[in-house]
Amino acid sequence: MSSMQKKRPFWLKFLAFTLLILSLTGWLRLYQSFYQWQWLVELGVTPGPLYTAVSGAVSGLAAAVGAAALWLHLPWSKRYIQVCVLVLMAASWLEYLLFTRTDAGFADLPFRLISSILYLGFVYLYLQLTPAIKQMENKHEKPN
Repeated sequence: MSSMQKKRPFWLKFLAFTLLILSLTGWLRLYQSFYQWQWLVELGVTPGPLYTAVSGAVSGLAAAVGAAALWLHLPWSKRYIQVCVLVLMAASWLEYLLFTRTDAGFADLPFRLISSILYLGFVYLYLQLTPAIKQMENKHEKPN
C-alpha cells in the first residue's frame, strides 16, 4: 500500500480541522467587515473596517493554505504551519491587547491565555514529534 493510500492519523485530521476553523474565522471576519462597513465607520470603530477586512482575508488564506499543504503532505507544510499559527496567534494577541477598550473585554483573559498556550504547544509538538510528519518530510528528500 502506498503512503498516499494510508489512512491519515486522527491528530493530523484534527490539526487540519483546526486550521480550517482558523481560516473560516478569517473569511467570516472579511465578510462581516464588508457587511457592517457602514456601521463600523459610523461608530468610529478602530482600527476600522478596511483593517479587519484585509486581516481577515490574509488570515483566512494563510490558514487555508496550511490546511491544504498538511493534507497534501507537501514537504514545506510543517514549517509553514508552525510559522503561520505563531504569526496568527501573535496578531490575535496584539489586536486583543491594543484594541480592547473595556475591562469586560479582558474577562476571558485566563481562558484565552491557556487555550493559546495549549494550541501552540499542540501544533509545535505534534509537528515535531509525529512519525507521520517525519515520513512526509523524508519522502520528499532527494537521495544522495
